[in-house]
Amino acid sequence: MTDFKINIVQDSQPGSPDDWANDDIFLVAFSNRHLWITRNGLTDPEQIENWAEEYDIFELYAYIHSGITLSLEPFSCPWDSGQYGYVLVKKGSCSSEIAQSSAQFLVDEWNMYLSGDVWGFDITGPNGKSIASCWGFYGRKYCEEEAQAQLEYFEKEHAEQSQDAPFITL
Repeated sequence: MTDFKINIVQDSQPGSPDDWANDDIFLVAFSNRHLWITRNGLTDPEQIENWAEEYDIFELYAYIHSGITLSLEPFSCPWDSGQYGYVLVKKGSCSSEIAQSSAQFLVDEWNMYLSGDVWGFDITGPNGKSIASCWGFYGRKYCEEEAQAQLEYFEKEHAEQSQDAPFITL
């Protein structure tokens, strides 16, 4: 066992899922107080019908109370929730079941982003200095798994280098 250490830290400046969204799947949200996301000229909820030929459209609901939680299903609270926008998935790129699953995956990413569940890691070597770091992992478990894989790589490399070192006796 070596003295490598992993430090998992919440990402203080994560990229928004909208930063890497593409024209095959995206979310639009309409609210004048909370979250306003538009794409490809879709700036008004009334325009959504114009997109139905090209996209599978899933209604997006939000629960807004000390934060924002998104869902493809309505929430039970009539005061702090309601329809908020849409998730659009390009038709022809997948079956309707996969489109639904893709829409749910995007909503899950947004929920991680909105709740601060975005992480990074820093690995320090035996000398205490940083040897690797990476940020922008959505979900702490995913970050921990990736950090552990990197740690195992560095431990293996360190062990191999130690075996290759000349053995000197005095």
